[in-house]
Amino acid sequence: VAPPAVGSPPPVDVADVIGKRLVWRLVTTRGELAIALRPDVAPWAVAPVVALTRTHFYDGLAFHRVVPDFVVQGGDPTMSGTGGPGFAIPSEPGTLADGPGFMEGGVGIADSRRDSGGSQWFIKHARAPHLDGRYTWLGTVESGQKVANALQIGDTVTSASIELAP
Repeated sequence: VAPPAVGSPPPVDVADVIGKRLVWRLVTTRGELAIALRPDVAPWAVAPVVALTRTHFYDGLAFHRVVPDFVVQGGDPTMSGTGGPGFAIPSEPGTLADGPGFMEGGVGIADSRRDSGGSQWFIKHARAPHLDGRYTWLGTVESGQKVANALQIGDTVTSASIELAP
């Protein structure tokens, strides 16, 4: 099934992620995070994150937004909050009706409106039910939530990788 047309297509075939357990490992200036990605929930969002990670897009990027007790955000190569990879991906909000959604450690695609996400993503510091059904949920922090909560504007992702989980 093709996604809605929203700009250039994602740089990777969704078949590359469907049916796989993926861990997005981020080494930051404050420590390491392991994020369990959910391609079964949001394949059109997970696939570009995987592709961008494999091309080292996120390596060296700084966190550009931190709201204490709410969210930390990264993935913007311009640090302006409006930068991206040069393509937009379709929104997939509300596709996990009975899942954990945006609890502490929930990871989602940042966007300014429907179908405008790209490379920017966020990690929740606390439950935010008002985000459920509005933003695409990518997965959950498996380890390193204390690191996520300690991140400050200007801290960087020193390296990012994708691992196939057992």
